[in-house]
Amino acid sequence: MRDGHTGLLVPSYWPPLGDELDIVRMCDSADRDATLAGCTVIDVDALARAMTTLVRNPDLRAKMAEAGRRDAKARIRKYEELWEHMLECARNAPPRVPRMGPTSYPQQKAFAHYPSYQLTDERTVALTERGAGVAHRSDSADGSPRR
Repeated sequence: MRDGHTGLLVPSYWPPLGDELDIVRMCDSADRDATLAGCTVIDVDALARAMTTLVRNPDLRAKMAEAGRRDAKARIRKYEELWEHMLECARNAPPRVPRMGPTSYPQQKAFAHYPSYQLTDERTVALTERGAGVAHRSDSADGSPRR
């Protein structure tokens, strides 16, 4: 996504997870994805501004959609070329020892480029009063807090 061209970038944050995230590798992919998603915080005000901009500007939406389609087609062509090249390399490569699968990858390194920023002691996020109300809202029949 190219900010202002194929979409509007909304800042996101997550804490420096380091070795703590390695335990996530032991989880199945749904648990791992939920853990990674749960560590991510979105700038809600920036998201609201971006959505308002798109809602109020149908021409901008159409322009970004078309640019996105062009970019996607070009990206898909590059991937197809890469896959063809990799297939050719694999056909010509000597047999080798089986390698470890995706669960052996260091998750922090694999996803470190996802957030816009890392949370630090100087850059923090806090639950707003409105957010606290939503987080503590009861959805159960007996009135107990949602978990």
